[in-house]
Amino acid sequence: MKQKIGFIWPQEPFLPQGLFKHFVYMGETAEYTRKLADVEILDLSVRPEKRSKLVEMSRDCDYVFLPVEAYTARSAKLLSDLIQENGSAKRIAYGTIASVNPKVLSPHFDVVLSKGNWEQAIKKMLSDYDTFKDRLNNGVHVENTPIDGSEWSHPPLDLLPMEEYNSIHPGQLEIRVQRGCVHNCSFCGEKYRVPERRVYHRDPQDTLKFVEKNTDSFYYLDATTFTENPEWAIETSRALGSLGVKWRTVTRADKITPRVAKEMGKNGCVKIVLRKKWQERLSR
Repeated sequence: MKQKIGFIWPQEPFLPQGLFKHFVYMGETAEYTRKLADVEILDLSVRPEKRSKLVEMSRDCDYVFLPVEAYTARSAKLLSDLIQENGSAKRIAYGTIASVNPKVLSPHFDVVLSKGNWEQAIKKMLSDYDTFKDRLNNGVHVENTPIDGSEWSHPPLDLLPMEEYNSIHPGQLEIRVQRGCVHNCSFCGEKYRVPERRVYHRDPQDTLKFVEKNTDSFYYLDATTFTENPEWAIETSRALGSLGVKWRTVTRADKITPRVAKEMGKNGCVKIVLRKKWQERLSR
């Protein structure tokens, strides 16, 4: 019998303006986990649920995963307490706070997934929890096992609350195309999530596979520095250009050339967000 897994995005103080962590941190992680177990997603930031629904998940699930960001830490702690009080599901924290400061969360969760790639840790956890538990350091998983781009999942549009997401960003879908970073910007937590200071890329054809199912959408391609590898950036741009979709992404001003920018523009890119550090330098 398959294990049952719940993913809960904790309630935020306000409706979210950005959804990339909802699509990527929660959505793509949940879709990867669905290869191994039955999965359900609750996003309390956009769709409030009755307490009875949360209690039901606490009782029915083997594990409940909570992505924890700075703005959801208090809500995540209260949810963890509720799960513990009403069921036997193991409470798993992951996300930015878990990567940057896992000791803050470890007293309140059964497991904190810290450095490394969450999917690999989840696979080990579900296959043999007792062995996995014995290798934890005070409840914190610190082993770093990279996950190649060929293993990444797509956002599970059938599990995510797409009606609510669409009301925030009408017609926009988001997918992560790059992980890791070789830079060391003070404002970014990617160096904790992927500590080996390396960039991993999604195969352009895999991105195309997701996008071609939803060609009426506008896309945000989540990346740390989209143009870090110019040839990959061009190949990905051309793959999307073959479908005629519009998209935006993120990069650094010192990592883009006129050649790459021209290819991106020709193939549907309508906006590039520059990392904050470089915005400040350019404005001086």
